[in-house]
Amino acid sequence: MNRGISNPAAVSKVGRTGGTLSQSIAILVLACALTCGCQYNEVATFEEQESALLQLAPLGTPRAEVASRLKEAGVSYTSSPPPDPGVFWCESWTMPGGKTFHMFSELRFDEDGRLQEIAEYPNQFQP
Repeated sequence: MNRGISNPAAVSKVGRTGGTLSQSIAILVLACALTCGCQYNEVATFEEQESALLQLAPLGTPRAEVASRLKEAGVSYTSSPPPDPGVFWCESWTMPGGKTFHMFSELRFDEDGRLQEIAEYPNQFQP
C-alpha cells in the first residue's frame, strides 16, 4: 500500500544517490519555503504604495473610515497608542489573489482625525 508517497520510484532513486528520505524531504521543504517566500514577500516602491493608498483613502478621509478601508482591502497596520492614535504604520498588504506586499508607509492624521499625509518610514524591505 502506498501511503502518502505519490511517486514510489522517487524514493528508490533517493536510496541510490546515497541520501535518505528524511534528508530529501528536508531539502524539498526548504526549497518550497524559499520559493513560496519569494512569491509572498513582494515590495513596492514608496511612490507605488502612496498612490495605491491615496486611491483607497484620499487625503481628508476620517481616521475611522481609513481604518475600515485598510482592513477591508487587506492592509495590516499598527496605530500609535492612545489617547491620540494620530499615525498608522502600514506593514503589509495582502491582495485578493493572496500575494502579500511589504509596506513602509506611515499615514498621518491631523488634530481633527483626518488623513493629512502619507510618509515613508525606513525599514529592511525597501527595494
